[in-house]
Amino acid sequence: MLGDETPSETSVLEREVELLREMLEETRVDRDSWKDQAQKITALIEDQSARKKGFWARLVGK
Repeated sequence: MLGDETPSETSVLEREVELLREMLEETRVDRDSWKDQAQKITALIEDQSARKKGFWARLVGK
């Protein structure tokens, strides 16, 4: 039952919670890094797309 843990079991559970929190924080950092990279790549693609569109617009006179 919940709350029937021995001090040793409680210590183990507290350590496990601590490790899970550390893992969660690492996951958040990774997520933010991937999000930043995706935003930069998207901006580059949009920039290149705009340049190509401008080139073709100039080429056909639009």
